[in-house]
Amino acid sequence: MSSVLPWYRREAGLAVTLAGFVPALLAVVLPVALRLPLLGLAGVLLAAGLFLIIQRELRRPSERKS
Repeated sequence: MSSVLPWYRREAGLAVTLAGFVPALLAVVLPVALRLPLLGLAGVLLAAGLFLIIQRELRRPSERKS
């Protein structure tokens, strides 16, 4: 059933991490006054995405063969 879902539903951490690059790229082209808030938002999104990815890996049963 999970393979039917789109990738952004299966991998929420990856979607949030990728969304973190949007404000970072906007900070390059928008005025300097917006740079700090956009980079702050990018940092929060990247940290949240990394947290979600780590949390998912810790909850996933081990699929490696010993």
